Amino acid sequence: MKPKTTTLKFNNYNPRKNLPLHLKRKRGESNFAHSFQRELCSQERNKGIWGKEFALSGFGIADLIWLSPKNKNSKSLEKWSITAFETKLKDWRRALTQAFRYTYYANRSIVVMPYEQYINKNGEVELFKKSNIGLWYYNVRNGMIKKVFTPRYKKASHKEIHRKAKSLILGNIDPS
Repeated sequence: MKPKTTTLKFNNYNPRKNLPLHLKRKRGESNFAHSFQRELCSQERNKGIWGKEFALSGFGIADLIWLSPKNKNSKSLEKWSITAFETKLKDWRRALTQAFRYTYYANRSIVVMPYEQYINKNGEVELFKKSNIGLWYYNVRNGMIKKVFTPRYKKASHKEIHRKAKSLILGNIDPS
């Protein structure tokens, strides 16, 4: 099976429903994530499968996931790698914490922030490198993605959680 680039929508509980009405309508982070996904998808030449708002109980809700082949010859979807993306408009510390939880099931985890939030004033990028969490910046106006640090693919921290995540993802793929 050689799928084209597709996007999955997981039917998860939306935590925005817990917010007051005036905050519930603010969708800045969601709009930022979708804009980033469209831009990255247009730049990527590899085929793969996107997922939005991927929730795995106990491990948070990744804004985006990308399921892609580990190598060009990898045809079986079970052998593909998971990249989890956490998008944040401001709080890089919170983003780093959330992205770290995704390493239990993802082969790599990346934080994406607006370019205006560039943070390496006090060596914060070193924290991302030590945690093996990627740090990218995205400029919505011109579509530029600055990849400050991109971790290499590695085995997920927890083998069983990784299997569970893959089965959830593969269960949402239409075989036709």
